[in-house]
Amino acid sequence: MSYSRVAFLTAHVLRLADDPLLAVRVCAAEAVEALLDHAPDSALDAADRLLAHPDANIHNAITTQRLLIKALTRAPARFAPHLKRALHAAGATAELAGQSWAVASLNGYLTNELPATPQDLSAQARRGAAAVFAEHPDRSPFLAGLFEDPDEQTRTNASQALRHVFSLPAPQANDLISAFVDSLAFSADSEHLSFALYEHTGMLPAIAVDVCERIVRPAGSELGDIRTHRAAEGHYLVSVVLRLYRQSPPSLRRRCLDLIDMFSQAGAHSLLTALDSER
Repeated sequence: MSYSRVAFLTAHVLRLADDPLLAVRVCAAEAVEALLDHAPDSALDAADRLLAHPDANIHNAITTQRLLIKALTRAPARFAPHLKRALHAAGATAELAGQSWAVASLNGYLTNELPATPQDLSAQARRGAAAVFAEHPDRSPFLAGLFEDPDEQTRTNASQALRHVFSLPAPQANDLISAFVDSLAFSADSEHLSFALYEHTGMLPAIAVDVCERIVRPAGSELGDIRTHRAAEGHYLVSVVLRLYRQSPPSLRRRCLDLIDMFSQAGAHSLLTALDSER
């Protein structure tokens, strides 16, 4: 882009970044983000002024969230106060800020004035952080703690990590599964792990038998009740147990047969069809 065009764009973007209307600034954030690649110093000045709007809801938008994250990568100390302010906001604003905090944490952009761990965040912010960490289970050291979080929605968001667990090296996957199975999150959100086991194309880990037993025993008749989410989970687990039976030594096969008996007593969805296909 020519110098004259950059100068023209910069002048107009700076005016929009200073607009008193919140909605205008939220839209202008996209232009400021684009300017970072052409006039980074001016763009950072614009971002600083834009995010300083007196209403903390300036942070309650995807456009300003992206701008803040980009600005943090270039000038962490300068933009940390904006993130700190957003983290202390309420509702969805804090949740988006928690996502931004998690991105900064994963990429090493947290400064000393920002919270160091999820436990230092509000419940709303932890929900956002947990959702981001769940997408990157290979890089987050906080997931095991988030499985035990006192906030139910935070636990649910963190539990999404189990859907990606078999993308991890085997030792790391086993550690994450073990932490999840022994956590508060497991009883309400085990279907994420059940689905991962169902979708796994390689040899199932030995811990899969323990997982199935931990789910099936308390679930009972819900596995056959299509009005509950356990019915779909039962479908996943029937397939998992039959695969485990085929690949396991005699000691584990006996446990698999016991599980099949439990599925039968519960009227688990698709059990008979699955057994017919094994004959």
